Amino acid sequence: MRFLLRSCGMVLVLAATAAQADSIVFKTGQVLEGTVLKENDTTLELAVEYGTILVSRDKILRVESESISQKADREARQQEEREFLARMKSEGRVLHKGKWITEEEKRAVDEKLAEEKRKQDEAKKKAAEEAAKKKAEEQKKLAEQRKREEEARRENDEKSERAKRFEERKSGKERVDRNKSNQKSERTTTQDEWD
Repeated sequence: MRFLLRSCGMVLVLAATAAQADSIVFKTGQVLEGTVLKENDTTLELAVEYGTILVSRDKILRVESESISQKADREARQQEEREFLARMKSEGRVLHKGKWITEEEKRAVDEKLAEEKRKQDEAKKKAAEEAAKKKAEEQKKLAEQRKREEEARRENDEKSERAKRFEERKSGKERVDRNKSNQKSERTTTQDEWD
């Protein structure tokens, strides 16, 4: 009899343990549900729906165990959610941005959003075109300014060249005049000597 009681007690403890669900919360924020079978300092063995997996402890943020009553509450909530979802779908409603609305309302919202996006895209395109136009105008002004500067530089170079040639001619003419003057004075001197 005692053996039978002990065996029944063990079966109840194992059943309670098997009924418990554990949630493994990873450091990434993801959650994996199952039942912890074994654990040590480095790994944790977890029974999941389709088998068992080993999870490295350094990837785990925390392990949350669920009691039988918590599991029943969770399952009841899930059932309520499924029923609510079925009712919403039967009424022709869809979940859109956290609200249950009809297909027509969703279409209207989507059309409004599409129109706003189209306007934003047009505004961006217009701004880009204006920026490109402004840049082209600035480049044109810059090219014109460079052209004027180049023309002014050439004009100054030409003036300098003319002035230089003028000075050369002037100094050359003065040399020629001096040479002529010297030649005249030499002739005069030579004639005077002959006389």
